[in-house]
Amino acid sequence: MAPYSDENAQLILTKINEKGFNLYDNTEVSSIQAEGVISKGPVKDKLELNVPHVMLPTAEDPSNPEQVFAALEELAQKKGRNNMPSITIGVVKIDMLGLTLESNRVKIHSSYDPEEIRFAYKIFIEAIETLESTKD
Repeated sequence: MAPYSDENAQLILTKINEKGFNLYDNTEVSSIQAEGVISKGPVKDKLELNVPHVMLPTAEDPSNPEQVFAALEELAQKKGRNNMPSITIGVVKIDMLGLTLESNRVKIHSSYDPEEIRFAYKIFIEAIETLESTKD
């Protein structure tokens, strides 16, 4: 099982960005709320170890909460409100609200069981290909 590396962190960020999503550092959400998280802007360089990230659709100005919320609403109307972004691993489809990179695995934030869904880096990186693009 490959451990965390700068290369894997950058690859995950790039692949998710290519699908039309940004990742935001969600560490302070309880104190600054969603608007504050978005206002700080998405992660640009690489994902840090043990930092929770929320995944939101891209917007013209990714640090403008109104634009990001509008992009989220547009995605919900296009895909259906109960059809969250998801990845498929094997035959299992898992909704993906965000992620945290851990030392040996990727923890997926999901409505299913946010504390227990973890995959090896290699498996998760391959699964990103199954994330439906917002650009379609």
